[in-house]
Amino acid sequence: MDSFYFPDIFKGHYETSAVKIDGGVEINAAAFKASFFTEAAPAFYESASKILASMKISEIIDALDHASRAFLDKKNPDRISAIEAISAITGFSKESAAKSIDLEFSSSLKPQMTAALKNEFGRIEILDDFVRDYKNKRRSRALPAGPVFAVSSSNIPALPHLSVMRAFLTKNPVIVKTSFEEPVFTPLYMKAFRAIGCPLSECAAVVCYKSSENAAMTEKFIDMSNIVIAYGGIEAEKYLAGRVRYPKKLIMHPHRLGFGLIAEGFTAGKSSGELDKLALAAAGDIATFEQRACLAPHVYFYCVKDNEDINVFAGRLLNALEKLEKKMPPASLSGVDNFSRRSFIDAANFEKGVAEIYETRSGRSAVIDIKPAKFPLSPLNRVLFLARYENYSEVLDILKPVSGYLQNASLSVRPDDENFWFGALCGLNVSRICRAGEMPAPTMMWRHDGIGALIEMTKFCDIEKY
Repeated sequence: MDSFYFPDIFKGHYETSAVKIDGGVEINAAAFKASFFTEAAPAFYESASKILASMKISEIIDALDHASRAFLDKKNPDRISAIEAISAITGFSKESAAKSIDLEFSSSLKPQMTAALKNEFGRIEILDDFVRDYKNKRRSRALPAGPVFAVSSSNIPALPHLSVMRAFLTKNPVIVKTSFEEPVFTPLYMKAFRAIGCPLSECAAVVCYKSSENAAMTEKFIDMSNIVIAYGGIEAEKYLAGRVRYPKKLIMHPHRLGFGLIAEGFTAGKSSGELDKLALAAAGDIATFEQRACLAPHVYFYCVKDNEDINVFAGRLLNALEKLEKKMPPASLSGVDNFSRRSFIDAANFEKGVAEIYETRSGRSAVIDIKPAKFPLSPLNRVLFLARYENYSEVLDILKPVSGYLQNASLSVRPDDENFWFGALCGLNVSRICRAGEMPAPTMMWRHDGIGALIEMTKFCDIEKY
């Protein structure tokens, strides 16, 4: 399998060799010649910009929709190959990898893309030509502000396709750097466009290398771009924030924290079946992506007032996690990761505030009943804190110190309490609020980390008083 994808314009500017990576998977890697940066990449950006400018936004949406549907087709050989490779390389079970692909592409279809563009631009035609605003007596057009260099992560299988989609929907050519820890999916995605003879196949390139060993290469890609999209940790955020300077634009998605909340009185009056359904929804938030996504919860806050006894609800959660282990087996962990996770759980027995630790029969999922003094950080891989509280102020006091890192929250509250919690969480920088069970499945209309991710990749020209 290839860890790269290049439009035809790059021919002769790189060499390939076979290498083995994690999971014993053999991939084809690309080594760049000097001319890759001096000749091929600039020519690619120029050529791709012309192709994208010649295409109507409706054509681009249709092509992207076709690629999404191809990866939703369970018989598609590229989907099957991707699932097998992602599982072997990352340790995700095949069922989890398939679930991730389904979530990513079911939210990347024509209706969702169109809605996302309308949400940010008003009218999708603004990306093709000037559109008239009769009320304000003006005309406006959105233009690509790229080219784009996108840095991907490996924590969510299939997620890197989103950077390609964002670029194409704003008519920007893009070079995507995949993670060396999962390098195969993005090239397969781009080959879907080549397979149908779509011009978009010439508008994105995919590169793969270890950033720690090739800092100079990253510098070159940054220098050639006007926009950098990046997913990564604190160190990556610090580096890119210092390196990507105005007039270049950095769209950064660093590590963030997710949590859920079951507020006072929410479970009151609900049947046992309804409470099992709530527990299964929360367990799905935990198990999907093995908690490795920022979308996933480290903790579910649980009010002990006017709710089912927390020990009984913890039992429901555990039963739900048992079911999900059969449907979507947990990831295979390295010896080091497994030891670290086990040590964390064992040490939690001695932590202040921990009342009980519940584990599934396999020991591969756990719920830790705690009354925390600060935001509890999970070791991930299906370890959830169930944090008991009595007054809402306790939750807010825990969230305030980490408000700069909050992102996704599931909310299970009585209708009369909704507006209070909406306002409180919004004020703490939470950028997405949803119901339990929906944490792993944001729509394309979500302003990721509070950013209008599409509009940020454009510039505008307005005609007024003319």
